[in-house]
Order: sequence, then C-alpha cells, then structure tokens
Amino acid sequence: MSLRGARFLVALGTSCAILLKLNFMKVSDYYYHLPKNLIAQEPLKERDKSKLLIIDRSKGSIEEDVFYNLPEY
Repeated sequence: MSLRGARFLVALGTSCAILLKLNFMKVSDYYYHLPKNLIAQEPLKERDKSKLLIIDRSKGSIEEDVFYNLPEY
C-alpha cells in the first residue's frame, strides 16, 4: 500500500486505522500455546450457545456471554 493510500485510510476513521495496523502484523504474532483439550472437536448442536467474549471499551470491562444474546449488545 502506498503512503498516500495509508493516509487516506487513517483519515476515514478508527476502524480503517485498525485495518491498516493489521496489515503490518505478522503471522507469528498469532502463535501461542493452546492445550489440545481446549480446542473444540465439533460444533455445539445449538450453535447460538457458542461462547462470546464481550469487550466494552467505554467501561473497560470484559464479559462472557453466548451468541444467542448478541442482539443485546
């Protein structure tokens, strides 16, 4: 991406700036230890019961919920 293109994306707002930042991340940034017993082997029968992590930046809080409740956010 050109510098001109990068400036344009940043000028569009925070969400685009985040996308721009992601372009500079390396695949190795995502390497971490995850025990095999924590990796799902098959999806839940009721897919909307899957876990969801909610981060509220305005409150600085992190909550756990399920996808069924997503419209509440």
